[in-house]
Amino acid sequence: MCAVANKMDAIDLSPVEVRSSFSPEARQYFDSIAARYSSWRSKMAYYVEHTSSFLKSAIPPNQKVLLVGCIAPDILIQLSPSVGVGLDISPKLIELARASNRDARISFHCAAPEEFHSNEKFDYVIVLNAVDHSCDILMLINSLKEFVHENSRIILSMLNPLWHPAIRLASFLKIRIPDYNRNLIPSRVLSTALEIKGFKVNGVFRRILVPKKIPLLSYLFNQYLSRLPLFNGLGFIQYVMAKPLQTERKKLSCSVIVPCYNEEANVDECVRRIPNMGSFTEVVVVNDGSRDQTLAIASNIALRDSRVQIVSFEKNHGKGAAVLAGIKKATGDVVMVLDADMTVPPEELPDFYDTIDSKTAEFVSGTRFLYPMEKQAMRLANYLGNILFSNLVQIIVGTHCTDTLCGTKAMLRADFTNLVLEDNSWGDFDLIFHAANLKLKSVEIPVHYKSRVAGESKMRAFKAGTRFLKLCLKKWAQST
Repeated sequence: MCAVANKMDAIDLSPVEVRSSFSPEARQYFDSIAARYSSWRSKMAYYVEHTSSFLKSAIPPNQKVLLVGCIAPDILIQLSPSVGVGLDISPKLIELARASNRDARISFHCAAPEEFHSNEKFDYVIVLNAVDHSCDILMLINSLKEFVHENSRIILSMLNPLWHPAIRLASFLKIRIPDYNRNLIPSRVLSTALEIKGFKVNGVFRRILVPKKIPLLSYLFNQYLSRLPLFNGLGFIQYVMAKPLQTERKKLSCSVIVPCYNEEANVDECVRRIPNMGSFTEVVVVNDGSRDQTLAIASNIALRDSRVQIVSFEKNHGKGAAVLAGIKKATGDVVMVLDADMTVPPEELPDFYDTIDSKTAEFVSGTRFLYPMEKQAMRLANYLGNILFSNLVQIIVGTHCTDTLCGTKAMLRADFTNLVLEDNSWGDFDLIFHAANLKLKSVEIPVHYKSRVAGESKMRAFKAGTRFLKLCLKKWAQST
């Protein structure tokens, strides 16, 4: 008995330390911020305004949203979620958040992500500057798995390490919130951590060259200069976008939208050549007020081809309006747009489908500038205009873009149900800008560009170019 007692005496019965993704010191720091919140809130105003604008552009309303880090709880409130949950390690910040909230769909909880449990799966998970202060980033990222479904999107914001000396100086001068021992994390390191824990990085965005509101200067630098080469890596805030990796997935269904305006000589062959893809394929032919026999021919096709659905306008509204009508009619998971003139062969559509189905990208556009074109396939004015606008759009959206006006595109239908058109005539730019606003992963794949089989192009370079330029400048001013 004595020997047994001695062994029992040797056992360490002290409480086991519970690991957390945040240290007690971090909790105390954020409590101290909350205690002086009213005096610091005005110094955060420009940052909160810009962050809210960025997130609202990426997250449609009425989504299920989880916010980790509630130093600015009004950001979650402004997103108008169908279900909103805010988490923070500071009890005092949570008290402030609850006091400012009047939306019954939103609740705030004092907990680190690994301490909080919910049966809810969220469409978007936002980690707002929490990575900067976590003592275990891998644990923090791993804890997010509980809250996501296969199509969830993760948005993590953090300080660009290049700005750390300026942050320390501003804190010393008391012109911003006091800083705390901060993790200096390059985006590539965070991307690796996400991949280790089963997430796929879709994009990295750096925003805000001037972090204080200075009339005119802040607007010019943050809206325009920040998108230009050499400057686009210097932004004050880094946003990393990610999605869960999927080891098992169902085969997606497919809808091909064929907008038609006076395409009686092409529509029959075009539909016939569209291959079957995915779990099922439907073809949505949109007659955009044709004055020839396009509608009659398309109706006959529908009688013999069960894949075909018809949408018809009495008057011509433009390709953009036709594509939008097709998206609303479509039922497939993947939506593709194919011009009826077959300048891009329908047989190349499976490449677009595979890019979406494999999760390689969420928005796919063809580029006609890799392979040699057939003679007369593209007029010189159209060619030069496309080069100009591709470079301009690339600056605005921050992703690689060589061919803005290739009519063949593919996307997940769920991402484009809220599409709003500003250019009914063509719609290509609206699709690109909508994908950029949602921060979708976008890629281009090469296509073979052929001469039109019959009929003539509806594109008029000068008229269309003027419209495109106005739209680009407007989107540049609005972009976040």
